[in-house]
Amino acid sequence: MHRNRLSWILVGALLITGLSGWSAPAQSHPQPAAPTLAAGTPLHGTAAYDSGWTAIAANSSQAFYHNLGGDTDDYVVDVQLWDRAGDAGVHHWGYGSDFGSLMLGVYWQDLTDSRITIVRVIQDLHASAVRVRIWVVPQADYDSDWKPLTVGQDRTFSHNLGGDPDDYVVDMRFRSNNPAQGVNQLRYGGDRWGTDGADEEGAFWHSLTATSIKAHRNADDVSAAAEVRIRIWRRPSPDYDSDWQPIADEIALRHWLGGPWNDLVVDLQFKDTNDGYGVNQFGYGGDIVSGLPVKVYGAYWLNLTGSRITVRRGDADVAADQVRVRIWASRAPRYDSGWTALGQGGFQTLTHGLEGLPDTYALDVQFKDTAADGSSSAGVNQRYYGGDTWYDHGSAQHVNYGVWWHHLTDESLFLYRFGNDIGADEVRVRLWVAPMPDYDSGWQSIAGSLTLDHYLGGNTDDYVVDLQFLDDTGAAPQGMNHGRYGGDTYVENGATPRGLGAYWHDLTPSSITVARLVDASLVDKVRVRIWVNPSFDYASAWSSVGTVRTYNHNLGLCTDGMVVDMQFQSDSTTYGTHQYNYGGNSIYYGQLYQYGAHWQALTGNAVEVYRRADDNEVDRARVRIWMTPGCRVFLPLVLRS
Repeated sequence: MHRNRLSWILVGALLITGLSGWSAPAQSHPQPAAPTLAAGTPLHGTAAYDSGWTAIAANSSQAFYHNLGGDTDDYVVDVQLWDRAGDAGVHHWGYGSDFGSLMLGVYWQDLTDSRITIVRVIQDLHASAVRVRIWVVPQADYDSDWKPLTVGQDRTFSHNLGGDPDDYVVDMRFRSNNPAQGVNQLRYGGDRWGTDGADEEGAFWHSLTATSIKAHRNADDVSAAAEVRIRIWRRPSPDYDSDWQPIADEIALRHWLGGPWNDLVVDLQFKDTNDGYGVNQFGYGGDIVSGLPVKVYGAYWLNLTGSRITVRRGDADVAADQVRVRIWASRAPRYDSGWTALGQGGFQTLTHGLEGLPDTYALDVQFKDTAADGSSSAGVNQRYYGGDTWYDHGSAQHVNYGVWWHHLTDESLFLYRFGNDIGADEVRVRLWVAPMPDYDSGWQSIAGSLTLDHYLGGNTDDYVVDLQFLDDTGAAPQGMNHGRYGGDTYVENGATPRGLGAYWHDLTPSSITVARLVDASLVDKVRVRIWVNPSFDYASAWSSVGTVRTYNHNLGLCTDGMVVDMQFQSDSTTYGTHQYNYGGNSIYYGQLYQYGAHWQALTGNAVEVYRRADDNEVDRARVRIWMTPGCRVFLPLVLRS
């Protein structure tokens, strides 16, 4: 018998997950070579270490203990800067440090297998917080290894990778003969200072082609770049690519990657069209040179948000006639509790350990109804999100449903399930370090109603709105929380009207209003963030809801990877687009009345919106879903014999 020329053999399954690895089943067929660009490749995927956003004072240094071990030559380091009080946003202004008319910027040094040190220089104005990420990448498409670099000289490295150099990502680091500096990026891009730039320190790369790249060490560099190491990876498919753009002084770019769920990494390259530097990073971060007039060389990026980034070029620059921005985005959560059982009246502290600044987190909490007790069938849901109370006159007691979170810190958060709840037998919490929003109100004190002007313009259907509460007064403040989110009205002991919580409403292209109910003791302050995000995996149209409406998203993937956002529209001029009574609100006035809406029964193909029988403000609802790598997907491995 003739052997089949082409036979497909099912030999196993590949388990892809953000939490687990995989091992191939034993078999005799040769395995294909591992791709050069595996998970964990620089500028993509979840970093092995992430400090989160961490405040740092000017004229100070701070050690970050990553404790990754192994060989530091396998590390890829990315440091972002954040101007919390000014207008630079997230940026690389002064990256590597700039010792010109002022001493500005931030650099890293002393990279070991347990720590890295960040230095913010004495007069810096724009980097009040920093974020350090490290990937462990044992292989690159090209690795020069450590090579000495003579002061004032170019050195050519022949990589001979071929293909399109626009697909390359270049990493250049220095090694100092000063043990205190060690492996570093001090004065990365070069730094001219003194009168009219008479002194030149630091190093940079330039003249990148399909066969070679050059490294230049400035003539007065003392020790930082005694040795350099260049690695190159082919990265042909960034999530955003501006392509080469001419630039005079400043250019604003819209990447639209958006959303609280994306984690963004930026690569900026320059192209010199007339002075011989080719594709380069000469003057990266900007270089202010003393003199009259003051001259600024180089370029840098700033104001990175979920939808845009700006590149600024110095007025005297000679090497950045064109600039190119690439951005890689990962939706992998930094923390995932998994489905956690929570009994009625139960509470639990979840230790996420993200560190950094909790104000930069994005948080998603979902419930799962698993009891199959005949009294509910909500599946994966957000029924009574934040908690809901009503007074049962028949039993002369309060009935309490839902789950709420509070005490969100840089280490943990607290979950509480109310004693009568029937829809949250299990709870799952995910956290992201979010990209900077396009609008951030900051924490605002609130008494009753507060209108915030964001002036974002465009289509509000592209907005993702996040409202958080802060309880920071009283005998036992609950910190950042979502207690009674959407508002909860009830009659205490059947006699006294009460109103707890808060909600947002009347979202327009220029403003949004937050309403705090009169007894909302957990809402001393509120904070609204808005991301402009037209990129989603599913978005329904605005549609009327009777009692239950099914939205068929047909994403066909497991629900554990989905993030669901639901908004309401009211014909009322008061509420407009809103989240009033989000999750549902029950109140007893002679009989039980029920208002609001929630989503439930999330599956791989559909989700339901359930509107309460007496509701009069959810005239329409809209559901959006984003996929994240938070679920296990089994894919068959098929071999050709």
